[in-house]
Amino acid sequence: MHSLISRGAVAALDDQRVDWRHKGLPVAWTGRTAADIRAERPDLFCTGPLGPVCVLRADALEHNLATMAAWCARHGVELAPHGKTHMAPQLVARQFDAGACAVTAATISQVRTFRAFGVREVVLANELVDTAGLAWLAGELNGDPDFGLVCWVDSVRGVELMTEALTAAGAHRPVDVCVELGAAGTRTGCRDDGDADAVAAAVVASPRLRLAGVAGYEAALGHDVSPAGVRTVRQFLERMRATTMRAFGRCVRSAR
Repeated sequence: MHSLISRGAVAALDDQRVDWRHKGLPVAWTGRTAADIRAERPDLFCTGPLGPVCVLRADALEHNLATMAAWCARHGVELAPHGKTHMAPQLVARQFDAGACAVTAATISQVRTFRAFGVREVVLANELVDTAGLAWLAGELNGDPDFGLVCWVDSVRGVELMTEALTAAGAHRPVDVCVELGAAGTRTGCRDDGDADAVAAAVVASPRLRLAGVAGYEAALGHDVSPAGVRTVRQFLERMRATTMRAFGRCVRSAR
């Protein structure tokens, strides 16, 4: 089995030398490698990096990785942690080591960053309708059979734009997509079952897309653990399940 990330590319970050491109770092660190600086365990209050400075404690990081991995294993779910939070290939590698199945990104530029480090499985939690981005994605999928990406769609027009751009780019492999569910007042996603089913039908009919599932962001609907908040989230998840079952039936009928 191939690694989900290039260990060599991640390790090479230690040998990069600090220079003018690295914002907010002290002049005294110029020309030195990240590994050299880290080995000295510098006093961040005295050496001069400009704030704010984010410091990770190794024991807390290990605890969080292990705790999340254990929770997912106990509940039989897979985790694709959101890489946009840190954009650190080193941490993505640690998350893969702990059992993550993919990394999640919010933009195609973030996907390109992760691909620079050989990441093989990416979830793009967004609808990708950018022509240049889709052309790049088609090239990546054509050139690397081990690379997998799934993104979200929430409109028939979005499906049409993706299909047109991927066709123009000469895509050989279909792009996996999930129909995104939303709710009134939220930013994205299909607002009702009719819209969701129409988008699913458009995906199944597209020669450049493949229906992979249903997606959604329940935290936009419930921000607390009160009975009302839990009820709202539960109803949304039940709607996701029902939509998934309808989409599955559509895929089965299409395959016959």
